Amino acid sequence: RGKENIFMKTTKYLLMSVAMILVTVAAVLVSKPAPTSPRGNVLVTDYTPTLKWSASTPNAYLGSYQVQVARDSSFSAATIVVPITAVSKNQTSFVVPVTLDPAMKYYWRVRAVDVNNVKTEWTATYFRTAVKPPTLVSPANGAALLSNRPSFEWNGVLDADSYTLQVSQYYGFDTTLVNQTISATSGKYTLTT
Repeated sequence: RGKENIFMKTTKYLLMSVAMILVTVAAVLVSKPAPTSPRGNVLVTDYTPTLKWSASTPNAYLGSYQVQVARDSSFSAATIVVPITAVSKNQTSFVVPVTLDPAMKYYWRVRAVDVNNVKTEWTATYFRTAVKPPTLVSPANGAALLSNRPSFEWNGVLDADSYTLQVSQYYGFDTTLVNQTISATSGKYTLTT
């Protein structure tokens, strides 16, 4: 019986040692990438933005990257906008392949996959998409005005709180003749002076 106990203990120790070796072999061989742009509540006006991250090292052991985009930080199935997508190890950017909705918060994350198909942990961040700008209806850009009190008309934008109308003699709007905040319920403004 004593020999059996020693044998059992020795076998258990050997199995634990093998398990430890296997865990060590399964460790990821590359560093985690980190999102660089857009990140940290930045406002983007491109509705198919380019996501960028730092490169994982060492490159010799890097297999690829994976990127994912969602409407919620939990990345639950119902909020996924872009499913997990593989990106070449030679790229540190990814153009979102769908048009994102305006005035929304989006979360994105990236991870590296090494040559043994072991993945790093995800690193995540978020950004916001801007409200789309209104489209001018009249007067047409560059049109000659026949009145000193022209009317300006535009198509409204969903989720707008207000509009700011600026009129300038200069392309760069260095100075303005009109700088007026207008209610979001209106899509028209007529100069009064």
